Amino acid sequence: MKLDSFTIQALAKIIAGDNENLLYRGGPKLVTLFNEYGVRDTYGQGFPTRWKYAEEKLNVINGSKDLERLVLSLIDERNFLYADFDNSETIEKINKVIKFDKYKIITFDDSYAIEGNLIEEDIVIIEATFKEVQSELITQLENAKYIILAAVAWVTDEEVYEVLKRKKESGVTVKLIISDDDTNKKSGLDYNIFEAYKMPKFGKFKYNIMHNKFCIIDLKTVLEGSYNWTKSADYHKEHFVVITGYENAETFANRFVELRDQIINETYEIDF
Repeated sequence: MKLDSFTIQALAKIIAGDNENLLYRGGPKLVTLFNEYGVRDTYGQGFPTRWKYAEEKLNVINGSKDLERLVLSLIDERNFLYADFDNSETIEKINKVIKFDKYKIITFDDSYAIEGNLIEEDIVIIEATFKEVQSELITQLENAKYIILAAVAWVTDEEVYEVLKRKKESGVTVKLIISDDDTNKKSGLDYNIFEAYKMPKFGKFKYNIMHNKFCIIDLKTVLEGSYNWTKSADYHKEHFVVITGYENAETFANRFVELRDQIINETYEIDF
């Protein structure tokens, strides 16, 4: 069983159990849990945030049979004997995140199993768009069923913004990384309705900018190219490329995480 980075982050929080109707696990219990599935840790001073610890250890056992065994242990009915709730919500929450990696917990004869396999062949399809770029962009965004991750320097096109807003209202997760500059500030658009991160100018003289223009849809489709999501971009000679393929999408998703973490931790860097 192998999960991508976003799934692992979500699963780590489920394991920590901070939400209602999830089993809460303190530091010692987390160490005990992971030690049963290939980790060799001891609990002591300096223990990290619980869900961060769970995320780190999930990465250690990712891609192994131990990960499958651990996931199934989370829903073992014996864990819920003295709780005021059963394992149904835990199953629902886990299925909600692992479905992006084509897995699902199934029930049969009062037992549980994980159904699903990684895609055996990752077929990559590349299509370039040079005309009516805005229309093609909107079509791709409308196709999103689960998640949209966009690292785009400028997002000022109201039509595109409204599509993102509608998708969010329909239940699609929308996360943005944009440049923290006057172009976006003067747009009149409220980016805060999404999970939005703003990259300030950085570098020694504070003149470097986040100039990326890529978007990942449902962790299987990538849009990238020269096209900014601005009102005027459709009048320039712009393009973007639609790349379908899980491995490529994961590469871009990992870059999205890197940029987001730079903003959160204020560790902006120049990539050479």
